[in-house]
Amino acid sequence: MTFLLHLLAALGLAAAVEFAGPHGAIDPWTRTLPDALVALVLVLPVPHLLGLATRLLAIRGRFHAARVVGAALGAAGVATYGVVVLAGWGAFARAVGGEGASVLGWPGPGFLLLLAPFVLLQVAAIDARARLNEPRGPRRRSHRAFQLRMLGASVAPLLAYVTLSTAIGLYAPLRVHLEEVALLGSAFVAAVLVLFGVGLPSLLRRVWDTTPLPEGPLREMFTDLARRARFRCGELLVWRTGGSVANAAIVGFTPGQRVVLMTDGLLAQLGPRELRAVFGHEMGHSARRHVLIFAAWTLLVFLGLDLALTRVPAIAEADATLVTLAAAATWFVSFGYLSRRAELEADLFALELLGDPADMVRALDEISGGPSRWRHGWRHFSVAHRILFMRAAAADPRVGLRLRRGMRRFSGLVACLLALIATLWVAVQWGELPAQRAVAELRLGHYSAAAKLAAAAGGERPELRALAGRAAGLERDGVAPDPDELVSLAGGALDRDDPVGSKALLWLAALRGSSDAKQVLGALEDGFEARPSDLEQLPTGWKSRLLRLFEADPKLHPASAVEE
Repeated sequence: MTFLLHLLAALGLAAAVEFAGPHGAIDPWTRTLPDALVALVLVLPVPHLLGLATRLLAIRGRFHAARVVGAALGAAGVATYGVVVLAGWGAFARAVGGEGASVLGWPGPGFLLLLAPFVLLQVAAIDARARLNEPRGPRRRSHRAFQLRMLGASVAPLLAYVTLSTAIGLYAPLRVHLEEVALLGSAFVAAVLVLFGVGLPSLLRRVWDTTPLPEGPLREMFTDLARRARFRCGELLVWRTGGSVANAAIVGFTPGQRVVLMTDGLLAQLGPRELRAVFGHEMGHSARRHVLIFAAWTLLVFLGLDLALTRVPAIAEADATLVTLAAAATWFVSFGYLSRRAELEADLFALELLGDPADMVRALDEISGGPSRWRHGWRHFSVAHRILFMRAAAADPRVGLRLRRGMRRFSGLVACLLALIATLWVAVQWGELPAQRAVAELRLGHYSAAAKLAAAAGGERPELRALAGRAAGLERDGVAPDPDELVSLAGGALDRDDPVGSKALLWLAALRGSSDAKQVLGALEDGFEARPSDLEQLPTGWKSRLLRLFEADPKLHPASAVEE
């Protein structure tokens, strides 16, 4: 879970730099490859330096400072990757790997180059933590191998997705329609998530170091308990972590592909009765369908966000980034709230299955007792809180009934709201389908088809209808001009004092992927704020054209035009 959060944070950093760079907030685009390589070389030793500092501080008895520096070591892989991206690695990756080296666009092979420093820096951080926490020898090697497998389990699904997206990207019509048509793109995402869910048990069995639980009394005990709970799974597995992790999990949706994982640390630390309680808790998550509830709640929040941003005027007029951040914060808080109560419901399931809280209490004390006994987490109540709940539920069945009733009501409310929001969202997207398909056809250079679809979109998109109609008039014998020709035609239109027609032609070229057209449009959009360096980088002839345009309209006049 930790490496998955790190990966998401790294993707967020790369996306922020990619988005903000062209808009002037930060500008890594002026950096060169040597800048990025120098930054990578400079930050690569940072995890080991933090590990060394943590060790020295602990030796000198400065334990609070050692904890702070140790926490910094935990985030070092993501933080140092952010430095490398800001130094220009993203721009270098796009220069080498093309548009596929993008977090905000369609990922391709260049995406792997974009994330390569993240993996390298995470490996360095793993090695630094292994050197800090374990003595030299088999234990250190075991710890390092375990953490590398955990990193691999987080990165492997992304690699599979990039491979799939690369294959789809070879067929431009499909890729463009997936990007532009929301219903088709959503169906694709849903299919990928289903494939991921189906393949996750098999992936973890191969990436993690697992082995079937040996035949014997322990396996028979688990089998009998599963039979009592009417729970079926494909396999019971021991997850070999070198004794560094005490945990259990059930992965998979259908009985045939579902696997139960218990770590070697958990099996060594707990006795048979406590292990039985842990198994009952994990079965509780499956029996109460907590993963489906979490997924439905997440889908509800973000479908609702998409509808609000497009259909609620007060929200649509607000800053989309701030609204999205507010929605993400709402999801984060509400997900933690829901997850903590799901953990209590799983504890309750184990209690009702076993009839006595004593086994689960001992298991929790063994695994998470000590100083952390009263410490809450984002997704878990404290051990002390869970123990008090189980004892209260054992003494008074109404305690458990209230929790189950609340979870049942919440699940029903989420199901009803999701059905409503999903229906509204599909209806909205169905209404916008002709316009979205028209944009896709414009990107593909199928201008006559785009004009027909834009006409079918109705009166809500007059600008699209006008653009598609202009584009259709450019076709000769059913063949559209290529992007370079469109840019040339746009220049001619501006020379003829037709800025509206010129901009339309530039938009058509930009939709076809012309970087020259995007540069010119960017300078036009910036107007008075355009920087002299931006004007100098424009394609041949366009600087003088824009300066003439700005002189004709002083409101657009860039600072450099006054001097020239």
